[in-house]
Amino acid sequence: MAYMVFGIIMGQQNTPVTVCPKLQIDILDIDERQYLTEDELKDQLWLKNLYPVKQKLTDISLQSIEDLALKHPMVRTAECYTTCDGAVHIDLTQRIPLLRVVAQDGQYYIDTDRKKMPVRPSIKTPVLIATGNVGPRMAANELSDFAEWLQESDYWHQRISYVKVTNPKSIQVMQRDSAATILLGDMNNYQPKLNKLQKWYQGIQGVDINIYRQLDVRYKGQVIGIKANAKP
Repeated sequence: MAYMVFGIIMGQQNTPVTVCPKLQIDILDIDERQYLTEDELKDQLWLKNLYPVKQKLTDISLQSIEDLALKHPMVRTAECYTTCDGAVHIDLTQRIPLLRVVAQDGQYYIDTDRKKMPVRPSIKTPVLIATGNVGPRMAANELSDFAEWLQESDYWHQRISYVKVTNPKSIQVMQRDSAATILLGDMNNYQPKLNKLQKWYQGIQGVDINIYRQLDVRYKGQVIGIKANAKP
């Protein structure tokens, strides 16, 4: 019995400690967008003393690594785990911009989860731009709803570039391929307003629409064209 106990103890002492041989970071949606790099996250792990390579597996906090990854402003989801060879893996997805806000207090994006997202040069995705008197609540709600609707609209998606907000009841919609600004009024019933304008455009094919400076769709059943030379 004594020999058996001694053998077990010596066996435990001679068991090599498993350490992490490598860190594998996979940005799962990198083919669709690339707003961050693997090196950015590795640098953060080094700064926070969480870099796992050559560390004992028993000393590595997968949850702490995952939490740190989720704090990155471009990360939407993160999952950290180890594989049978002892390697630490981090699977990431990136945040998806929906709306860009250019306001007096600065510029930022609203992502598809309706959260603020910082502006950085790597973001080249074309999205609706909102300028003027845009507050965080309006950006994350009415304007984000409008941006989502635009992305799903086959007709308006390529036509509308940005909105200008003077106040919540005075909103103008700018078009890419026309000098005519759309006077939308408020964000209530924007779908029927723009559907009405779409039918109006389709009904006047062949007419020079560049004679209009503004198209007013605020009133039910009407599209009022304001000519370029008309007094404001």
